[in-house]
Amino acid sequence: MTDEKLPDSVSDAVAAKVRALRRARDWQIADLASRSSLSENVIENIEHGRRRNGRRTRQVSVDELFELARALDVGVTDLLPGLQQGERLTALDPEGIAKLIDQLQTFQALQRQREQGEG
Repeated sequence: MTDEKLPDSVSDAVAAKVRALRRARDWQIADLASRSSLSENVIENIEHGRRRNGRRTRQVSVDELFELARALDVGVTDLLPGLQQGERLTALDPEGIAKLIDQLQTFQALQRQREQGEG
């Protein structure tokens, strides 16, 4: 993952993908809320994040991740950083799971590098 604008957290990356998918469908937050079990307030907090000192204080939960994927009619992995749209991983695919773990570790390493550069 070599994107110049590295998100602060996995939740920030998920939020960006949710927002992009929602906008691509020309949906407002209320439209996504009506298609999910999440309130408008929760979706807004996911997309924009509660912040303190520039850092997200509320992370996206696994339940929210699955609900957003269902409502957007995409795979859960479509919302995770480092994966291309439509690239799916399944519990029965050890190679795919290994790839996901590798991508998340790479994301975390890049995040640590950035934080060390700020300090």
